[in-house]
Amino acid sequence: MRIGMTKAERFLITRADDAGASSRVNAAIRAALAGGLVRNVSVLACGPAVEELVDWLPGAGVAIGLHVALSSEWPAWRWGPVAGREAVPGLVEADGGFTAAPGVLHERGVAVAEMMIEVRAQLARLRGLGIRPDYLDEHMGVGWLPGLADALADLARAEGLVVARRWGGLASPKRGTATETDVIGRWMTGLAGLGEGGAEARALITHPGGDGFMPAAEAAWRDAEVSAWRDPRWAAALGAAGVRVVSYPELAGIGK
Repeated sequence: MRIGMTKAERFLITRADDAGASSRVNAAIRAALAGGLVRNVSVLACGPAVEELVDWLPGAGVAIGLHVALSSEWPAWRWGPVAGREAVPGLVEADGGFTAAPGVLHERGVAVAEMMIEVRAQLARLRGLGIRPDYLDEHMGVGWLPGLADALADLARAEGLVVARRWGGLASPKRGTATETDVIGRWMTGLAGLGEGGAEARALITHPGGDGFMPAAEAAWRDAEVSAWRDPRWAAALGAAGVRVVSYPELAGIGK
């Protein structure tokens, strides 16, 4: 889809991450979408609950992202490689799950080629489920690993996916924020200065939905994001600020 862009227009890419992580997270993201302001949903192809998305996400009217994951940060809730541990031994721990953080892969010197085996397997899994991604982004910012961002960009170009890394993100609220009022306030603070130098776009990257495998404070923060997406005050604030919410494919179509 192409959209016009005036000299001073401001765009906000609104995104919900980690679909497929659990049933509770899936339900929370679906609830957040009911507010009408989330335009992008990023999916963990390796997530334990990814198959639950098949019945509703492709028809939800949002852009879908391949949320490239090469780590599994929750000790009480683990996921591992779609490609199988034998195909990507450098990515896993003894329990067959991913390492806890991308830095571990850097310390191990895991080759980009091995990481890309898993990325391609994740893309194939989503497509095989009938979930066709529109863009590609990174769980835990894994693209900082040497050579990986370029490899991901090459894959995205070859597969017709928009690269989310192109647009910088606004910081989500700090962990421990527990009300939608606090969340909205922090989101608005993040918008300060957007577009002052002319037309500009940023991404608001959120994680709606807490679950029992998370610390209580973080789960409360994520649950508050669900409420914030549905709160009419947030829609009114965006309207008053002249900010337009968009998807990655919409922005990628500007000027074409």
